[in-house]
Amino acid sequence: RKWVKHGLLPWVEYESGEVEEVKRYNKIEEMHKDYRPHIKKLVDKKIIAGVDKEGNLDLSEDMIRIYVVNDRAGLYDK
Repeated sequence: RKWVKHGLLPWVEYESGEVEEVKRYNKIEEMHKDYRPHIKKLVDKKIIAGVDKEGNLDLSEDMIRIYVVNDRAGLYDK
């Protein structure tokens, strides 16, 4: 059974349960122009690989930012 009323605390604000869908980027061309050279470098070095036969990357904005920050810090320059 699903809970409807019982067990909910009146002083707690509950979220609706809906999750916002995160945009995914499959191609370098879809990404912000400042991110492209970093992601292309990582793809060329085979640090990032496509997830399917078409080479789609399936990266979220947050993951792209992590790769870019790490690349700017020189973590992939070995």
